[in-house]
Amino acid sequence: EEVGWGEQIAGLNTGRYDMVCSPANMTGSRAKAADFVTPFYYSPVYAWARLDDDRFGTDSRTNLTRANNADIKIATIDGEQSEAQAKQFFPKAKLLSLPQNAPFSSMFFNVATRKADITIAEPVVMQ
Repeated sequence: EEVGWGEQIAGLNTGRYDMVCSPANMTGSRAKAADFVTPFYYSPVYAWARLDDDRFGTDSRTNLTRANNADIKIATIDGEQSEAQAKQFFPKAKLLSLPQNAPFSSMFFNVATRKADITIAEPVVMQ
């Protein structure tokens, strides 16, 4: 059964299915409701901004601190790792939240159309 990221743990808890076999970040709420196994692989997560937005510079380790600002909007998906990481690493920023069933491309569309300043995602979603 195909379900959204935010619905995976709820389906486990209600017995709709016995396990989830997909990559998923261990957010606080997911860790309280399910057991996680040793990962088969690790995937990096990046903050993505428009090419013409020079507020964050080119060295993300140095300049991403600028994203933790009340003037910054971060595109996220409810219940997904983008939301958890935005709240953890950029608590002063505003969230532009999308529903759980929104495609990842919607977060990038919000950045491209200037509704949001950055989004947080794995590079694989750009392929």
